[in-house]
Amino acid sequence: MTSGVSTWFCDVAGGAPNDVYAVGYAGTILHYDGTARSTVHTGGPNLRAVWTGPGGIACAAGENGTLLRFDGSTWSPMSSVTTTTLWAVWGSSANDVFVVGGQGTILHSDGSTVTPMTSGTNQSLRGVWGPAPNSVIVVGDNGTVLLHDGSDWQVTSGSAHGYLSAVSGTSATDV
Repeated sequence: MTSGVSTWFCDVAGGAPNDVYAVGYAGTILHYDGTARSTVHTGGPNLRAVWTGPGGIACAAGENGTLLRFDGSTWSPMSSVTTTTLWAVWGSSANDVFVVGGQGTILHSDGSTVTPMTSGTNQSLRGVWGPAPNSVIVVGDNGTVLLHDGSDWQVTSGSAHGYLSAVSGTSATDV
């Protein structure tokens, strides 16, 4: 399938075979509805990550602290309270979304407000995922691994080395 646009794409996510988004340079967001692809947003800083959640909601993040939220019908900018590049986004629901980025940036959205969180590191954070709202894992540069228990972030001292750019799993014991 061709994209129909001449831009680079950085991430893709889908909540269902008929609800898939791809994000990339120049603020481009494409949507695939199971039959056809359409461009739903262009313009603005490069987008680096997208997450889709229940009920057709989605969130995209990128350079200069760009955060966009899709409420099921419209993409709207959110105040991200940072200007650093945001590399990854994941949520357990529309009201519990985590966004990570450069210089140890972690943001949390409750669906209406974006709040910065203290990460305990200044490393760039590049991946985020969780098996539950009170169990979130973040990975990043120089082997950084952070665990969130629902209230605080803990920097782990594991054996990870190098640059970790993604994290995923199926449960708390399969990451």
